[in-house]
Amino acid sequence: MPAGVAALTRPAPVVRAQSRVHLRARGAFVPMQPSAPPLASFAPVRVSQMPWRDAARHPRGRVVRPPQVIADATVTPVGPAGSATFAMDIEGATITYEWLTDVQPAWSGKETRASLLRTPRQRFEFSSLLSDTQMRSVLGTLADVGADAPTFLLGLAHEEMTIASSTTTNITVHSLTHCDWANPGQRIVVVSPLGVQAEATISSAPSGATIPINANLSAVAVAGARVMPALAVYLEAEQGFGRHLNNLGRWDLVAREALSGYGATSTWGVGATVTTHDGMPVWDRGVALDVASQPIYTGAELVDLGAKISSWSTSDASNWGRAIRLASDTTAEWQWFKKFLSTVRGRQVAFLLPTNRPDMLPVGDASSGTLVITGADYVNDWYPSLAHRRVKLTKADGSIAYRTVTACSDNGNGTQNLTLAAAATGALARIEFLETVRFATDAISVTWRDATFESSPMATVVQQ
Repeated sequence: MPAGVAALTRPAPVVRAQSRVHLRARGAFVPMQPSAPPLASFAPVRVSQMPWRDAARHPRGRVVRPPQVIADATVTPVGPAGSATFAMDIEGATITYEWLTDVQPAWSGKETRASLLRTPRQRFEFSSLLSDTQMRSVLGTLADVGADAPTFLLGLAHEEMTIASSTTTNITVHSLTHCDWANPGQRIVVVSPLGVQAEATISSAPSGATIPINANLSAVAVAGARVMPALAVYLEAEQGFGRHLNNLGRWDLVAREALSGYGATSTWGVGATVTTHDGMPVWDRGVALDVASQPIYTGAELVDLGAKISSWSTSDASNWGRAIRLASDTTAEWQWFKKFLSTVRGRQVAFLLPTNRPDMLPVGDASSGTLVITGADYVNDWYPSLAHRRVKLTKADGSIAYRTVTACSDNGNGTQNLTLAAAATGALARIEFLETVRFATDAISVTWRDATFESSPMATVVQQ
């Protein structure tokens, strides 16, 4: 601490009771006795009356308070405290993770890709119902400090966990097996079943399912309460508010993270493992679509020459798109998806995607290292494509094997031999291409409804 700066005592957590008639926690629904129509648990907690500003900007004589210097010997919170904290019981949410990749295609269809961001930018779109009291509080907060473009703390309700118990310095949840945000320095928000809200910072590494914190939240962090990470964000200039006839309002919050990264988290996907083959990630969750879109990209461009229309080629190989969909209500799958996203980083890293259809028919097994197939002209149609040198073999017992084709030949009798880099024992039921793809865009969006997330990104088949 600089000489001459006195250490100030950290103030007690600011709490505010809100009307709440239900607890929406992942995997739980606890009915409460309603005293009003069902409302979202929402409370903007004002951290300071006003940010540190020049008094000359306030001719109406409003009080200007300097920032406080708070000494904490155990941990330094990651990111600013913000002018207010919003912990919303979201009715729906869309979170977009956006990387930045420089893609340079070649005539051969190969690409040179360079990632310009190691961690994604994040955009949050939360929708919440507010009572008249809550609406007045939010509008008053934004009217007071919103035009000064301050940071706010946003509770990430889609990452919440249910509290089992607490003490004066610890919060215990049911499990941290699939939690990647419980790290020292992470700011958190606790919301009780009755809507009382308080803030703290994780002071040291968790032990088991117990999270040490730097404030006494035992009165709020009761059994059944929710704890979630809080991230510093900037609100976008236009915020959507709506009025209902039955004394309810709606806030469609749109915000972007204020700091690069994910709070105190440096690694996404705790407890998850991404399958690899030939050193490349494998999307092994299927496509989960009844009808999967697969547009083809020939690379041909039409050119209007005035007197006539002409066309020319921009690539030696055609590619096509692959639609993907993942939906789940488990924390394990959510951690796997984040692990996968952080591995491929938008368009930067190519991965392997099964076609989810029988592309060739097996003749016998591949225990000798040679796979005999029929039903497709692999030698002439597919082997020239570098994106189709790998296959997914589904065996009769349901087990899966991934193999690489190193050579092929036509037997002249309707069958063809595919030489594999490694043998595959056991009777085969289906052969699929394991296509080389990358995401078609750097921006991957995830929608949440209650405790279920869904994402439908598009992939592009690539030669490299």
